[in-house]
Amino acid sequence: MEEQEKYYSTPEEVTHHLKVENNETYQKNSLRPVREVTEDNLRLLLGLFFKKASVIMGKEAYDVEEEALVNIIEFLQKEFSYLPVAYVYTAFLNGALGKYATGRLVPRTIYAWIQATAQEYIQKEQKKYNDDIYNAILNAQTDGLAYGRALIMKIDLFNEGKIDEKLWDKLDIKELAIAIKNGRELEYINSKITKI
Repeated sequence: MEEQEKYYSTPEEVTHHLKVENNETYQKNSLRPVREVTEDNLRLLLGLFFKKASVIMGKEAYDVEEEALVNIIEFLQKEFSYLPVAYVYTAFLNGALGKYATGRLVPRTIYAWIQATAQEYIQKEQKKYNDDIYNAILNAQTDGLAYGRALIMKIDLFNEGKIDEKLWDKLDIKELAIAIKNGRELEYINSKITKI
């Protein structure tokens, strides 16, 4: 106990010891999903995350109870195995700073923190996936014609209320793609509808 108090005797020593980003195990595993990290490494990383969070929450030293670690490892492996380790660390940081549910540094609170971070991760991944699909459609071409761009333009016109179901069929995708290629899409659309 005396040795530990000496180690944490100055704020500089505490801060230096808690540079999680500089830890070799963290660097090797930060981008890996939890399911790909060995239990020993996960245990070591969670110990670092606990210490960092406890300092942020105002406690200079924190001994993680083995039971708490076992519980957290269990729910991480079962429910959040897809989550990269860096997101688990982010959950600890943001949670300790009060961004998520407040509470003591116990498995229940940490579960809420990780759950909130996992939701953010899923939304980010879903947006990235949707953007990739959108770009694939937008850039789709056949025979040198921008069919994807024509389709998206047609959908946008419908969503903006510039065309309805009846006018939808008047806009031929191939003709619109040819007009786009020739730089005459507005002329083509205006010739088919009068609302634009």
